[in-house]
Amino acid sequence: MFGGRHPDEERGVSYSSWRALRNPGDKVAEDALQFHGSYRRVPNSDNVAVPRDMRATARVDVTGLPVDDEARRLVMAQDAEAEKAKRNPKDDYTVVYIPPHFQYRIGLFIFALWVIGCVFITTAVSMPVLLGRGVFNLFTRRQMHDGYSFLVGSYALWGCWVVGHTLDRMEKRRQRRGADEARGNWPLYFLKRSILWLAKISYIVFFVGIVIPAFIGLVVELYMIMPIRLSLNPDLVPNVRVADMWALGIIYAKIILHAQRLRPLNRITAGFNHVSSECCTLVPWLMSSL
Repeated sequence: MFGGRHPDEERGVSYSSWRALRNPGDKVAEDALQFHGSYRRVPNSDNVAVPRDMRATARVDVTGLPVDDEARRLVMAQDAEAEKAKRNPKDDYTVVYIPPHFQYRIGLFIFALWVIGCVFITTAVSMPVLLGRGVFNLFTRRQMHDGYSFLVGSYALWGCWVVGHTLDRMEKRRQRRGADEARGNWPLYFLKRSILWLAKISYIVFFVGIVIPAFIGLVVELYMIMPIRLSLNPDLVPNVRVADMWALGIIYAKIILHAQRLRPLNRITAGFNHVSSECCTLVPWLMSSL
């Protein structure tokens, strides 16, 4: 396949029965090994001029000489076709070793690939579905659609991998501490790092996910929408709900982020891109900091 020759793979021992194959005995001498298989002259690449309505491979010996008249005619036709296309036959064809029962080997290899692919696809689909069903069974007895089970199971598997990867990084970081530093016990170290990580995540979620969107909604409501409404209805009594301001702030933030990407890059848009990229990479950074 890759143009190499492996003489050890071209020789073997012929066993007379299955019993002799199961009990090979002592190591076979080097001169007792027999050649198995054959040699074929095959195209060296896909860009080769081959004769029409003829085989592309010819039986030859190890030096490339045909072994019979049929192979000789085929080699001559291949050389004539290559010279007609102004190509060099020595560059277009090469001699390869063909093991015995080559067709059955290829068929068995394709069958093995098919079985492995089916097992992999079945496992990749069934494991998230079964895990998602188990998660739903913890909260409800109603039978859920397998599409929801697949999504929940996929995120659950991903979460398990993240937790395991984080624990492994935490243990490696604890083991990398120098000999002059005191190493804490694993449960205490895990508790301290988990509390620190939860504190950072809670801080980011509280301000980025709650406070800032609520402030954006309040600013837009008080400085843009409310003056317009009061000018249209002077008797209007202002009524501000924090939950509505938070929801509107999230919508305004998304509109701002999408709108700034349509404009040419300047200092303001570069600042928005920098802040959004930092927010997107903050959680993985906190995970890696453990």
